[in-house]
Amino acid sequence: MKKISKMLLTLSLILFCNIHSFSDPVSLEKAKLIAQNFYSAQYFRVYGIYPQYKAITINPISYKNATSYWVCTFSKVGFVIVSGDDNAFPIIGYSFDSKFDLDNIPESAQYWLKNISECIKNSTNASCYKNLWAKYSDKQEMLKTQKKSLQSVAPFVTTRWDQGINYNNDCPVNSQGPGGHCVTGCVATAMAQAMKYYNYPEHGKDSILYTGDVNIKFEDTYYRWDSMTTYANSTSADAISELMFHCGVTVFMNYGPNESGTMTELVPYALMHFFRYHPAVAYLDRKHYTDKEWDVLIRDNLDMHHPIVYSGSGMDGGHAWICDGYQDTCFYHFNWGWSGSSNGYFYYNDLTPGGYSFNNDQGVVANIMPYNSPYCAGGKVMTDYSRSFGDGSSYSYYWNNTNCDWLIAPDSIEKITLTFTTFNTQANADFVSVFDGADASAPLIGKYSGNQLPPVIISSGDKLFLTFTSNESNQGQGFDANYETKIIGVNSVTLNRNIEIYPNPVKDKLFISLNDIENWNGNVEIYNVTGKLVYSNKLNVNSEKTSLINISDLPAGFYAIKAFGNNDLFNSKFVKE
Repeated sequence: MKKISKMLLTLSLILFCNIHSFSDPVSLEKAKLIAQNFYSAQYFRVYGIYPQYKAITINPISYKNATSYWVCTFSKVGFVIVSGDDNAFPIIGYSFDSKFDLDNIPESAQYWLKNISECIKNSTNASCYKNLWAKYSDKQEMLKTQKKSLQSVAPFVTTRWDQGINYNNDCPVNSQGPGGHCVTGCVATAMAQAMKYYNYPEHGKDSILYTGDVNIKFEDTYYRWDSMTTYANSTSADAISELMFHCGVTVFMNYGPNESGTMTELVPYALMHFFRYHPAVAYLDRKHYTDKEWDVLIRDNLDMHHPIVYSGSGMDGGHAWICDGYQDTCFYHFNWGWSGSSNGYFYYNDLTPGGYSFNNDQGVVANIMPYNSPYCAGGKVMTDYSRSFGDGSSYSYYWNNTNCDWLIAPDSIEKITLTFTTFNTQANADFVSVFDGADASAPLIGKYSGNQLPPVIISSGDKLFLTFTSNESNQGQGFDANYETKIIGVNSVTLNRNIEIYPNPVKDKLFISLNDIENWNGNVEIYNVTGKLVYSNKLNVNSEKTSLINISDLPAGFYAIKAFGNNDLFNSKFVKE
């Protein structure tokens, strides 16, 4: 069986370190200062101007007798959610264009935030974010942040739909429900919003005999996409309610007046079988993926503007919502399906081992696209130091007349080792070609077809370019592959006979050993490849004459490090993976 590209959005919003220590509660004054500094700097990065809004309210949200987080709202619209404990990443969520109504928090957002609170409450690990808390508290430091380029995909699902009146008109009658009907259910609302993004299909397929006497003929139903508005109103309610009900029926919704439930795992079949969506649509379970694979999966979908139906489950049941954008490497945009309330960017990262985690109760419906969509439109540039990828067809056969390409080009590497793990194309007709360079003008390493695995390929330099083309007849399963890179660097770098840094390459924690140097008093600075100072601090040395620098917030790349003090200057380089 083919291996599907792995990835997903773990919604665990707090990351902790592995070193035990005490944490400090965050005061109202500190939370407000950080919220305003972050809001202003991030707003400038997005829009190029400073916001005119000011923080008007800040409210603590408590969990088990402790402040879990602070919600800071701004005049007109916008909010920032700040962690209530400095053991956690400072910013939990934010928005420039949505309100966060404490009296009307969406159920899916409640699920998310409750789990965040549990994470904070049960953490016994030391903070690895002391520098970030200090930075976000310093307006001048935040001014430096606003000059950084912003990697982002803006939210592309424009609807702000809900589950009640004007959305549930076609749902089963129930006098206890809003407007005398059962609610649509969060799965149906998320599914319908994803379909509205594409305005697809024109009409459905097949039929379902519902409740014994109602036969819903999807084949004869032409969906009134042009009549569907951002928010449902009296003129658009019929068109939206029809779509909502049809989505619910196809996933076997268990309707109720206050909540309607089903399994998100049923969405892919419904989209493919009843609504003519691409056979690559799949439900992916978070627990089967590494953090990196999950992140790649989410970003690949969002980069192609494929909306994601994200789901999570807890003691109070399951929840589903839309993921449709990101900013930087750690904030993803969520549309909670609650008339736009609380929509925004939320911090996501994995919890460290030993802490409370709810990752394994999450999943996504990915690769949502119409049947005739090109699943590899445009070229894909891969800059990770290692990753898995495939032709993009997932469990289905690849399309005829496919023309895809991939560039493997991480920074600061010496060579790339490419390994195919599955391979099945029409022999002598559909080809995967690998070039030893940045494009198809580079030397051809090999051109492969059929069902035999190509040999392991090693580049002569720091780039590989792949193309995949198919003709107009016959198809196959395609391919899966992975690559590893040799990064410029060695296992450890000796600055001189007394000082060394390790490991190199490094992921999160860089150690500086002073060996036999006594009474060190100095500083350390780190610069990126453009010469920009990205880290500066006093070099704090423990009893073993070792200093730990947390570089988890630095993006992957090549860096120079300088340690100076005691009338000495030491320089070296390292690679952040």
